[in-house]
Amino acid sequence: MARKFGSNWPDNLFLIIGGLLGAAMTISTVGTRAMFSEPFFFFAMLLLASLGALFGSISGVFFGGMIIGGVVFKIIERLNGGPFKVGDAVNVYGGPFDGQTAVIYELWEARGQVRVDAGPQAKFDVSDVVNVVQIRKAL
Repeated sequence: MARKFGSNWPDNLFLIIGGLLGAAMTISTVGTRAMFSEPFFFFAMLLLASLGALFGSISGVFFGGMIIGGVVFKIIERLNGGPFKVGDAVNVYGGPFDGQTAVIYELWEARGQVRVDAGPQAKFDVSDVVNVVQIRKAL
């Protein structure tokens, strides 16, 4: 379950739903049965539906991530054993340290990220930062 949460599925979900809603709204607003009888109007409708899907995807990720995303990420963090604190041993389920067990040594609460002890080079490069939805308390 934590492995699924470690991926970017919330963003992908907002992208897909936004795209489908954008295309559906464009077709329902502009499309009529007569438009599908002429090839020119049919291709124009496909172009408008594609633009509606693109706009819907962008706005779905933007608004979904801003409005719903924060709540979804807090729920995922709780399901994965959060809130986390310095010294917690965690399993990492995403990013460059996927499958490793590490200890949290710094919290970035405002960003929803933590730094895990993944070696001196990762600490120096600041590449040891993972999102709180990509970790789970080690048992």
